[in-house]
Amino acid sequence: MRRWFANRAYPTPDGGIALYFRDVTERKQVAQRMEADLAALTRLQALSTKLVQAGDLDALLREILAAAVELTGTTKGTIRLCDPEGETLRMSDHQGYSGRFLAHFADYGSNYMRRKRVILPDITRVPQIGSDDLRVLLEEGVHAIQATPSRLSSGVLLGVLSNHYPAPGRPAQRELRYLDLLARMAADLIERSQAEEALREA
Repeated sequence: MRRWFANRAYPTPDGGIALYFRDVTERKQVAQRMEADLAALTRLQALSTKLVQAGDLDALLREILAAAVELTGTTKGTIRLCDPEGETLRMSDHQGYSGRFLAHFADYGSNYMRRKRVILPDITRVPQIGSDDLRVLLEEGVHAIQATPSRLSSGVLLGVLSNHYPAPGRPAQRELRYLDLLARMAADLIERSQAEEALREA
């Protein structure tokens, strides 16, 4: 039944047993969500502490990607960074993809990220996806996509944090909030790295 029940057993005067069942599915689901939220916040707190410390940009972005994959329950994700001209999104890090997929989607135009976020609940129902792209995605086991932009406070696009899902559907709102936090962390990290590089050059 995929539901949770609390139950009690009582002896009856005729020597039998009476069972009393109470549906506690909603209460159990709330408790599970609270446990998941606590685990996610603990994960984000640990990551935030690590990002405060100076370190290699690529390694820290890899940590952000790993957290995004973990918190959304997916096995596949990418981080793309904008080139200096802001026209192309180049692969910075990835998790869970084959070499063929990475070669096919090495670079991506940044114009599709003009909106705040892109969510494709079912890629087979998106006419803008070309047949070659669709075939590669399906062969990779991708059926839904979310892409969250990482921007400066001024709105300048720095990169994109993406997750690919093995079944059609939309990410939960709590997952999207986590992704927003991770994208903000990535933006702060990239901005700090660029400032340090400019200081070294000066």
